[in-house]
Amino acid sequence: MTMQFLDFGVFVKLRNKIMKSYHSKRIISLTTDFSWLSEGIGIMKGIILEQAPDCQIIDLCHTISSYSTINGSRQFETILYLPVGIHLAIVDPEVGTHRKCLALSVHRGDILLGPDNGILMNAASVLGGIIESYVINTDTFHSTVFDGRDIFAKVAGLLASGNYNLSDIGYKIDPEKLKTSPLNDFLYLDEINNAKIIHINSFGNIVINIKSLQINNVINKFFKIQIENKSVISQVKENFASVPIGTFVITDDGYGRYSIAMNRGSAKEFFNAKIGNNVNIIMVRSI
Repeated sequence: MTMQFLDFGVFVKLRNKIMKSYHSKRIISLTTDFSWLSEGIGIMKGIILEQAPDCQIIDLCHTISSYSTINGSRQFETILYLPVGIHLAIVDPEVGTHRKCLALSVHRGDILLGPDNGILMNAASVLGGIIESYVINTDTFHSTVFDGRDIFAKVAGLLASGNYNLSDIGYKIDPEKLKTSPLNDFLYLDEINNAKIIHINSFGNIVINIKSLQINNVINKFFKIQIENKSVISQVKENFASVPIGTFVITDDGYGRYSIAMNRGSAKEFFNAKIGNNVNIIMVRSI
């Protein structure tokens, strides 16, 4: 018995065909405040796959702080690191009311689906801005309790199937008429009153709504941080390991905003911090 080997040229063609098929599958991502305990996540995936069985679904995050469009906006904008696709953001305290259900096309080539409460706007910005915005026709896609299932998942599946365009699922609206982002970012670190906690990660690092684009201008400088009735003095550094274990540090969160952290500790526990807490920051000229 002799072994037969696949011709290398045939192998390359077969591999390229497989990879082309893999990369041509439509990407759909889900971001919600459902928690992993919710059957709603699986149901939404089922609705999507019923319409577009060949799509790939990515769970970006299902642990958004309940009802928090601030936290949801920050998390959803990280779709910048996902492939081009259809991205759903379902954090919807006004579900079932007359607030609009939106579908936005953006310059990178993505489609963003979610309620008109500002949660889509930061993501649209980091993806190059809105090209067209549509209000989903809720006479065709109707729900009173679970818009994620009955409206957004169904629309995502239909769009991913290739059989529907945005004009088939709703009507155009001027992007200027949409709700703005709830984040209200500050552009640089200085003396700031009433910044907001917009995210707390699993290590207890506190992300605030201050952009870190100019972090090099404040490296090694000291700031007094006050959250609720506690305060600390902390230094701006490039990473956590730049300060001793148990010491506070201000650094980039990895996505373009400042993070208040404790090296191998929890800033969240120290401050008893919660999403939406005010943060006051004052530069300390000498220490």
